[in-house]
Amino acid sequence: MLTVAKPTMGNKILTALPQGELTNFLRHLEDVHFEKGEVVYMTGDRIRYAYFPVEGLFSLVSNTENGSTAEIAMVGQEGMVGHSVILKHGSIPYEVSVQVSTYALRIRAEVLEE
Repeated sequence: MLTVAKPTMGNKILTALPQGELTNFLRHLEDVHFEKGEVVYMTGDRIRYAYFPVEGLFSLVSNTENGSTAEIAMVGQEGMVGHSVILKHGSIPYEVSVQVSTYALRIRAEVLEE
């Protein structure tokens, strides 16, 4: 659910960027908000956006062959979701859902690849 109401900093990856790169990056970012339980990506979805959480928590879940699920990671303001696009993979290998209501900054996958 897209909103435009949260501060644009707070993500540790973004705050670690050199000022010139950060300035260029900021013009491509959009504020988004997700409620607890929302599914951001299903396994195999094409990555359209990468997300940099400012607050809240994403859960990355892998589905096994027998139908079980295993949480493989939790991502908060120290990380990003959709990093597979940087590795030139167009799809996401796990499910991403919202564990704790989350404000994040998103960037289009094509822009991040550039």
